[in-house]
Amino acid sequence: MPYGVLADIFCIILRGIIGPNLNIKITYKYREPLIKIFGISALAIGIVSFIKVNCLPCVILALILGFILGEFFDLDTKLKNLLAKIIYKLNFKHKFKNEEKKSIYGFLLISRCYFLR
Repeated sequence: MPYGVLADIFCIILRGIIGPNLNIKITYKYREPLIKIFGISALAIGIVSFIKVNCLPCVILALILGFILGEFFDLDTKLKNLLAKIIYKLNFKHKFKNEEKKSIYGFLLISRCYFLR
């Protein structure tokens, strides 16, 4: 039984229920370093998982094919547009400061379990 995955799901749902009701605002001073720390942590987990893999050529081939297909079908732009449409339909009152942060804020807004409010 994947207890780690179940604990993660439970914590995300709990945060989605409790978080919006607490009205805690994280200031820019703390928000930006936290985003960077989480990004570096994700990279570290990916590198450790990459080292443990048994079939390295398969992973490299999957990365190359993923890159080629993503660029060919312009998946980055399509994902940003999809997130923007979802945010618009859910009537979020969030204002984006610039285009570069639009996708990360969209992902964060959707992943906070809006439907559990």
